[in-house]
Amino acid sequence: MKIQSKWGTHLAPLVACLLATRGPVLELGMGLFSTPVLHTLCALHRRDLVSYDSEPAWLTMYETYQSPRHTLRHVSSYDDAVIEQPWDVVLVDHLADRRKIDAMRLAAWARFVVVHDTSRRDERHYHLAAEPSINSAFRYRYDYAAVKPPTSVFSNIEPVAWLGSVLDGVV
Repeated sequence: MKIQSKWGTHLAPLVACLLATRGPVLELGMGLFSTPVLHTLCALHRRDLVSYDSEPAWLTMYETYQSPRHTLRHVSSYDDAVIEQPWDVVLVDHLADRRKIDAMRLAAWARFVVVHDTSRRDERHYHLAAEPSINSAFRYRYDYAAVKPPTSVFSNIEPVAWLGSVLDGVV
């Protein structure tokens, strides 16, 4: 059975990647679901989290999350986001025209890059469903399609096929 919802469909693969790692986390694009989940799990496990957004309202909404372990950063342009550094988990869920660009920027830096909205239906916005350039930038890809829109997990460091057995039946 496929469940359809536009929001929160990336949480299962995101949490699976978080629980499989212990290092720093990057969030590109804050949201109603991802930001509280990332903040809570990173705080519980004493992990550093950096959240970027180009919309000041998101930073205002979560300003109480700012702490020594959770940094909130506003950028007018994601070109200005300082992201080229090691990350264990990255969530890419920001501006449509930036998702492919920034996922590819992180190909050499992130253990797992979790990208929301990778369906063919939304291809005209995100250019991620079967994009040759993003697939060639990463050695491994897993598509979580139990819910729509689907989420893809990319890595150059380790295979991501294990997510299939972890997430089988999780909706």
